[in-house]
Amino acid sequence: MRDYLPARGKLLVVGCGAGREAFALDALGYEVTGVDVSPSMVAAARMRSAAGRCDFRIVDGVSLPFTESEFDAATLWSQVISNVPTRAERLRFVAEVSRVVRPGGLISLSAHDAELTLGAIPAERIAGRNYPEDGDVSIREDKEGTVRTMHYFTEVELNELRTANGLGVRLVAHTDELGEAWGNVFVIVAEVPA
Repeated sequence: MRDYLPARGKLLVVGCGAGREAFALDALGYEVTGVDVSPSMVAAARMRSAAGRCDFRIVDGVSLPFTESEFDAATLWSQVISNVPTRAERLRFVAEVSRVVRPGGLISLSAHDAELTLGAIPAERIAGRNYPEDGDVSIREDKEGTVRTMHYFTEVELNELRTANGLGVRLVAHTDELGEAWGNVFVIVAEVPA
């Protein structure tokens, strides 16, 4: 992915969790800010980063506490966009991320390919499909019956998410095309319009 990111600059890692991707990007020389809705994940990232350069912040999942054009690029990896609950909210959230990335800057996101992923999930784990919206899938996570609902994407949906926000395309690929061992995840690199 380094070929698709700026050579240096300020990067925003959306859905940073405990910081794995933020720390990897920091090690490559980027100035990294990570955001997440989970206070416990941000606390873990901050603890691991005590001597590091990364900045980690808790966000509300609706707005980002940054000025317009503050970052050179943003990542929404680990299928972060799949956890945003509705099509309207996904469109709005990508617009919010676009707001804080400079014109000509890049946004990279990953999302599960519905066609390539759903066939690999055992039928007994699927608690529901296409509710509340087409592409939403509820999956039983454990024996206790914990259910998690995520959105699984088609390439058409991902391109709509990009074009509805005026983002230009740099890359649309599956992870295996980028050297990963699995191929059921889309990766998009899009450019914020000037």
